[in-house]
Amino acid sequence: MTYLTSASASGLPVVAVDSVLPFADHSLDTVMLLEVVEHVPQLEAILKEAFRVARRNVLLTVPNSEDLDRLQQNDVTYSHMLSSDHVHFFDPASLKDLLGRFGGEVEVRRGDPIYPFWFVSRSLAYYLLRVLYRTGLLKPNYFTRLYAVASVRKN
Repeated sequence: MTYLTSASASGLPVVAVDSVLPFADHSLDTVMLLEVVEHVPQLEAILKEAFRVARRNVLLTVPNSEDLDRLQQNDVTYSHMLSSDHVHFFDPASLKDLLGRFGGEVEVRRGDPIYPFWFVSRSLAYYLLRVLYRTGLLKPNYFTRLYAVASVRKN
């Protein structure tokens, strides 16, 4: 069962769109594309439409491809990133550049960190690392997700 069929069956309003969104220009305050754009071959078209119908901003989340090679070398790559239906990959700079072509001010943040203590057995080292990260004495270097907010240009 597809996601659209499942959503429709649960009573949610569903519209399958492949090019033009069925909304007037600037008719929605915010457009959210959560874990979407990395899967869409016509990336430019979907972003053009998102910014056309948004009045204030467009919110996006995508997997973070930053340091992907380094993560793979250490066998830490999360399986979702390797999914065969990902056609676009983003790091913070490339996502900001892309959104900047469509919107006004763009902010990109890294989120969902990978903590090294996850890979240590429950031992003294595990608890020590956990305390050091939780208190902020150590900071994570790897993040699995990018969160972006792009404001709509005022014409």
